[in-house]
Amino acid sequence: MDVSAKAGFSVIAIPIQIQSLTSDSPAGIGPYGQTNIDVVLSGTLPGVPVTLQAVSQCAATGKATLLPALLTTSIGSGSFVLKDNQCGVNSNNDTVTISVVGSTESKSIQIPIGKPAASSLAYVSASPSVIYLKGSGFAESSTVTFQVRDSSGNPLPNVPVTLSLVNATGGVTLEGAGIPRNSDSNGQVSGRVVAGTVPTPVRVRAELSSNTSVNTVSSGLSIAVGLPAQQNFSLAQRTINIEGWNYDGTTNSYTIIASDRLGNPVPDDTAINFVTEGGGQIASQAFTKSVQGLSSATATFQSSEPRPADGRITVLAYALGEESFLDLNGNNVWDGGSSAEPFQDLGDLFISRRFVTTYDSAVDQTISFANSTENCVLNTNPCCRATPRSRPLVRAATRHWVETLCAVRRKPSCRPRRLRSTSSVAASAIRWA
Repeated sequence: MDVSAKAGFSVIAIPIQIQSLTSDSPAGIGPYGQTNIDVVLSGTLPGVPVTLQAVSQCAATGKATLLPALLTTSIGSGSFVLKDNQCGVNSNNDTVTISVVGSTESKSIQIPIGKPAASSLAYVSASPSVIYLKGSGFAESSTVTFQVRDSSGNPLPNVPVTLSLVNATGGVTLEGAGIPRNSDSNGQVSGRVVAGTVPTPVRVRAELSSNTSVNTVSSGLSIAVGLPAQQNFSLAQRTINIEGWNYDGTTNSYTIIASDRLGNPVPDDTAINFVTEGGGQIASQAFTKSVQGLSSATATFQSSEPRPADGRITVLAYALGEESFLDLNGNNVWDGGSSAEPFQDLGDLFISRRFVTTYDSAVDQTISFANSTENCVLNTNPCCRATPRSRPLVRAATRHWVETLCAVRRKPSCRPRRLRSTSSVAASAIRWA
């Protein structure tokens, strides 16, 4: 016997809704603060899991964290943690949105975010760290960079900073000094320092425009003379006598130690020229390199024809630089006029084929430069000697440079100092065995 019965019923889907979305910090959070965001759902069934997804505008830009990103709950509620990471720099609020996965249900809440305050300035760099006198032809400016930081040591953008020079010795300048400039996206602010006429350490002061008690100064930037000076230019050879009379390719080396007027190394890659009247081949040019802070340049020589009858040759080295002078008033500029400062007056250099210190136009070869057009004078001053010059060279001396430095002079009336002392252009004799 079959027994059966029928009954009618219907299934109605109850939508899951976000009943409430709240923060435990309704007034907002401070810089680098955090808050719990609580979610309460309606329409859930006991034991049936629901997955929630959380997103944050600040977290999307890396300026906050919101964890967890996905939350599965079976109790009809859940909690998320929002932590700030400098979002307040560019925004006053963070919008957090919670969505029910698999449905269109979502709800948002705005969390006020505090803006971090600038609490310190840090010196970052000076690039390059050494610059040279105005008109030297070398690097004459350096970019000095600072960084604005908050209490957590993180960089802050869009903060006005004022830069100024601590010392303005010799006419050194800072572009835009005293004018507030905003820090960039990395919290950095930069200023360009331009050299003057005096070698000196340089310091730049940076301060918050809104709070000058927050400040710092740069370090590591200095201005050097740069140009080789006549009295600071020395030539030495490795071997005095080489086996070059009967053999080709016997080598020797010639080293120039080049310094500026204050005895500091000249910049790397300062060009030194080398010439000889015979007896072999010498590298035409060498460039100074610094090793442990000291500068020199070395050229290699090898023996070959033409060999002189007496077995001697001359090697001459020269560079562009400045004549030595006595800076009596400390302005680092040669001052002419009625009370001209003593300086070493130089004529043209020459290759002496007779191994003497006087020039013979019938035998010797000159290496002439445009600024060396006059007779040079006997140097009786222990450092240098003042003497009238033609107008072009006076201008050059005032600007800290002339076109040649020489140890031996072209005119027969001139007598140079000894080789080791003269140096800006130096000569060395070799006798072959």
